[in-house]
Formats: sequence, C-alpha cells, structure tokens
Amino acid sequence: MPESLRLAPSSQPALTEGRYRVTVTQTASIDCTIAPASLEFWVSTEQLRLGPDEVYSTYPPAMSAGLFGDCLPHIILKRKTLPWERKLAGLPEDAPWMALLVFSEEEGVGSRSLSYREAAAGRDGLYIPRLQRNWADGDEACVAIDIPRQLFAEVLPLAGELPLLAHSRQVSLDNKVTDATVQEGWFSCVVANRYPDQPKEQAGEYKKHSAHLVSLEGFEDYLTGDRSTHPLNACDTVRMFSLASWSFSVQKEPFDFAALAGKLRAAPFGAEAGEGWEKIASLVDLGYCPVEHQFREGSVSVSWYRSPLLPQKSAEEKLPLCRFADQLLRYDPETGMFDISLSAAWQLGRLLCLQKKDLPGQIMRWRQRNRELAIRRSNGQALSGQLPAKGAAAALRAYSEETVRQRCNEEWAGLLASLTAAIGLDE
Repeated sequence: MPESLRLAPSSQPALTEGRYRVTVTQTASIDCTIAPASLEFWVSTEQLRLGPDEVYSTYPPAMSAGLFGDCLPHIILKRKTLPWERKLAGLPEDAPWMALLVFSEEEGVGSRSLSYREAAAGRDGLYIPRLQRNWADGDEACVAIDIPRQLFAEVLPLAGELPLLAHSRQVSLDNKVTDATVQEGWFSCVVANRYPDQPKEQAGEYKKHSAHLVSLEGFEDYLTGDRSTHPLNACDTVRMFSLASWSFSVQKEPFDFAALAGKLRAAPFGAEAGEGWEKIASLVDLGYCPVEHQFREGSVSVSWYRSPLLPQKSAEEKLPLCRFADQLLRYDPETGMFDISLSAAWQLGRLLCLQKKDLPGQIMRWRQRNRELAIRRSNGQALSGQLPAKGAAAALRAYSEETVRQRCNEEWAGLLASLTAAIGLDE
C-alpha cells in the first residue's frame, strides 16, 4: 500500500471476552429424531500480563534518554482489537479496558513480580481491585504496582477521557522492520494522559520515568461513580496490575527558556543602571515600553508607548484640537525620548473613522454647520455695533456668544454619538 496512515477510534472484536454456548439442531426428512448437540467455550484474552510478542514498539523507546519532555508517551500493540477485547461495566463500548500511566522516579511508585494469589492478599491501607477470574489459577504471574492514593487520583483518566486515549491505526509495512506475525499493518495505540517531568534546575542532567500499561478492571465504580465517596479513599495506597512496562529518562533542555530567563540580571531592555535609571524604571512600572519610531523626514529613533488598556486610571488632561498626529507628540527631556501614546491613539481613531463609509460625510456636515454658526456670530457682533438697539438690531444682539457656544456643544455631542455608533463602542 502507498505511504499513508488510517486511523480508527476503536476496533471492536468479533467476540468479546466471556462464556458462549453453541447449540446445533437438525431436522430429518425420514422418521427419526436427532438429538441436538451443544458446545460451551470461553473467549478469553490477557488479563494480568501481556506477552512480549504483543508489544510492537514504545515511545520513548525503552532504556532511552533524550528530550522527551514535550511528548506524550505511548505504546503500540500488534493486535488492533486488544484494548477493547475486555469490557468495563458502565462504560461505553469504545472505552478501552487499559490505560497508560507515567511516573517519575520521585513519585514513589514501586513494582513487584508476584503471583496473583500473593498480589490479591494485600494488607491494611492497601486497596486491591477485585477481578472476575475465568479460572482459579492463583499461581499466575503478574506485576503489581503500588501507587500513593493522592497520586492515583491525579493521574487516573476520567471515564470520558478513556475513548480519547486509545485508537487503531493502519500503516504501510514496506519501510518498517517487523516480524511475520504482523501482516495487515493494523495496530492499536494507547497514549498516556500526562507529560513526563523535566529535570529541575538544581537536579541532575536526567530524570528517570517508568511507563505502565495497567488494567482498569475492578475500578469501574471509581471511574463512573462519585470518586469522593469510593472505599479506596480510606486507603493510603492503590494496587494496579501492570500489563506491560518500560523505563526511559528525560534529559534537561540545553536551552531552557525559563532557566535562562531566571538567570538574567540585566536591567530592563538591556540598559545598565546609572544616571536616569530611576526615571526609566518608573516608566516601565507605569506600563510604558520602547518601540521603534520613524519620523516624517525619514529618521528612526526609539520612543515610549503605553497602551490605553491599563489597570490604573490615567490623569485627565484637556487635549487641544489637532489636524495631524504629530501635534500630540510629547518630549521627555529627562530621558531624551518622545511619548507617542496620544499620537498613536489619534491615528488609530482616524483609521477607525475612515473605514466607515458614512462617517466622513457626517464630519464634513458638522464642520460646515459650525462654520455657519461662527459666521453668523461674527456678523451679528459686527452689525450690532452699527445698528440702533431696537427693531432688527435687538434680535441680532439677542443672538449672543453663549447661544452660539451652546449650539456648538449640542452639535459636538451629536457627532460624538455618531462616532461611537460607527466605531461600535456602544455595543
């Protein structure tokens, strides 16, 4: 087949684990009776431990060391139906009966090879799941891992997560090293639900981890019920059966950003402490940051900029009417730098206005009305000094400067309402 990858959320077996009966009856055309025949048989699969020939590969590879801190460990099984060959009561059909758990060497998870009779004996404070055994073979070998209860509650997947942590896949075998037992190219994959731990800064170069493919049988009530009231909360340790396991080590990142940033002792933006340093530090605390600033004549410098979205309230300032953004540039003689915050806001507001088709026309009409009001006021003042204080002259004198200012304020409030609606600030 060509180089491709086919994924399936699950691969259900034709027969799941359990007891079956087949009954055969036959009706003859002659005068005789043929007794029915019955056959009972078990369909079984691995329950306590997988054979070494069932595992195709693991990642990270067993006994390897590398930069595995950002990958989810997973195991590839040769049988595509293996994670779904046993069923957990109360969980959906596509939920696997196994899960992959990853532990670091610091978490205190131990494993022992025991017989099933020894593993099921237990002690006080140890919770052991009860398995439905098809045969009473207490001498069957198994690997038991003992997990601290608090850690068990943190790492065990939720019931809704289980179907997402296992899938089937079909890949081309042309360029893969495999054996004769793999024919179709179908595999099953079980993925862990947590990342490996990175070595700490003061720790060694590597941190060892162990990955265990565990059985979830006996934990159905814990997965589907109220975990806070489950009997295992009265124990300090939980025992699980490890079907397969391997170990690997995570190497410390050679260029870990968090570690490098923690070692920095330079002043903000690389500036050395000295004269004027207190002023720069105060500006940084107020939310200012240096940005590249290209002036109109072509020169380039660095200026201060502060976003309007700040946790503290800025000082109220009465700003003049401006015809272009550079009129709002502020120069700070202490730092020798410009503050472009107001000019950037002016430019942003103009661009927001220009993207609205009707808004420029409204602004032009507002300007025209203000110009007409100013002309009327000027003409009224000029004529009132020349005409007697009666008749038409009285009407002109009644048209006072305060009336014109009030009209201008009303027009300005209307324009602001139009700007707010056009930009969308009223939403």
